[in-house]
Amino acid sequence: MPRTSWADFWQMRSFMERLKPKEEDALERAQKVVGLESSLLGLTKARRELAGPSPKEKYLESQRSEQVGSALEMFGTLYKTASPASRKILGEQMTSLWGLMSPTDKTKFEMLVSHTPINPRIQKAMWFEETNPRPRMPIVREGDGTWTNVPPRSPEYRNMWAEYDISSDEWNTLRQMAVEGKSASEANWKSLPKQYQTDNPKVTAYRDPLDKRVKYFDWGATDQAEILNAVEKGWATPADMMTSGVVPLSVPREYVDSGRPVTVRQVKEVVSGDVKLDYDVAGPLEKGKRAPKALTDAISLIDSGIHPSKLKVKSPAVINYYTQLDAITKATGEERNDLQEALQQSIAGKYPSEERYIPFVPPPERQKDAWYRIQQTLDWVPGLAFFVPTPTPGKQGNVALVQADRLVEFFDRNGKPNRFWWSDIHRVAYDTNGVPIKETLGRVPGDQLNIVWSE
Repeated sequence: MPRTSWADFWQMRSFMERLKPKEEDALERAQKVVGLESSLLGLTKARRELAGPSPKEKYLESQRSEQVGSALEMFGTLYKTASPASRKILGEQMTSLWGLMSPTDKTKFEMLVSHTPINPRIQKAMWFEETNPRPRMPIVREGDGTWTNVPPRSPEYRNMWAEYDISSDEWNTLRQMAVEGKSASEANWKSLPKQYQTDNPKVTAYRDPLDKRVKYFDWGATDQAEILNAVEKGWATPADMMTSGVVPLSVPREYVDSGRPVTVRQVKEVVSGDVKLDYDVAGPLEKGKRAPKALTDAISLIDSGIHPSKLKVKSPAVINYYTQLDAITKATGEERNDLQEALQQSIAGKYPSEERYIPFVPPPERQKDAWYRIQQTLDWVPGLAFFVPTPTPGKQGNVALVQADRLVEFFDRNGKPNRFWWSDIHRVAYDTNGVPIKETLGRVPGDQLNIVWSE
C-alpha cells in the first residue's frame, strides 16, 4: 500500500470538509425569518388596500365623521352669539376637532365653519382687532345726567367726532390691508377723504400728515371766486371740494397712458395754498409700466401753457425737462429736430426699457388729426403705451409720449434708408410725430418695406 503524503492528506481533508453541511449562524437565521415575515405582512397590507375597508370599518368611519361634523356645527352656531371669552374656548375646541378630520370631511363641512377661527381670514381679523381695537366714541355725560356714546354733533363734541370719523376710515382701510393682504393702493388708501365735515357747514376736519393731529379748516377763508368759478364751470361741487381739500383751477385735460384714461387738472390745496397738477387715473396700471413722473409733469405744463414758477415747482428734473421741451417748441427746422433728438437720446440712455418713454413735440405744421391717428392705432396694436393729451381748441396738437428704445433704419422699396424710433417691447417703429408705422409691426430693423418714404 503506497504511503500517503502530508500534501495528499490535507487535500483529502479539505475536500471532506467541503462535503459537510454548513452550520447556519443563529443571527443569520433570525434575519431570514424577520425578512420572510415582513414580506408576508407587506403582501397582507397590499391585499387589504386593494380590497378597501370592510363594511364595518366604513360604517364606523361614517359615524365618526357625522359626530365630528355635528359637533362642529353646534360649536359654529354657538360661536356666532358667544361672548369674547366663550369664543376663545369654542375656537380652541373647533380647531382641535378640525385637526382630526380627513381632507374629504374638511371640504364637506367647510361652509359650517367659514365664520369661525378655522377660517384663516377670520383668524387674521381676530388678530388685527385684538392688537388694534376698533375706534369707539367715549362715553360722556350729557347735561340731563344721562350717559351716552353717541353725543350730538355740536361744537362741544366736535373734537370727539372728528377723531372718531377720521380714525374709523383709517382703521377700516388698515383692516383690509391686514386681513385681505391688500396693498395701500388696492385698499384705496389715497381715496380716503382729505377733509371731513363737522357740525359747522363751513368747517372741515383733517389729519395733519406731519404731526398726525386732527386740525380744522375754515372754508370761509378761501378764495370764494375760485370756488364759485369751479362750481359754475362744472369742474367740482362744493361737497367734492370739501371732501378732497382742493379747488380745481383749470379745465380737466384727458390723456391716454398705457391704454388707460388719465385726467390731469390744475388744483389748489386749500390748507397749504399750493397749486399743483392732480392726476386721476382710471383703472390699474400694468406693473412696471409707467412713464417717469418728472417727464409727464413737464409735458402737462407745456401743454397747459403753465410755467413751473406759477406752481412753485422745485424739482430739478421737471424744470430741466420743461426747459428742453419749451426750447423745442420755439425752434424750427433742423435746430428743432436736433433739440428733440438730443432730449430723446438722453431719456433713452437714462431709463430702463419699461420706463423709456420718448417725447415727440408736434411742429406747427402738424395736422390736427395726428392725435386721432395715434388713437386709431390702439385698435391694431393692443397695449401700445401712450401719454397723449387731448388737443384743445386753438391748438393743432400736443406732445406725444411713446414707449420706444432706440433709433433704427428701415428701407423703402426703392432701397432708400430712413431712421425711426423702435420699440423692443411692442416690435413697431414710430414716425416723426410719434405715430406707429403699421408696416413695421413685427418686422426686424433693417428690413425693406413695401412703401415709399414721402419727401
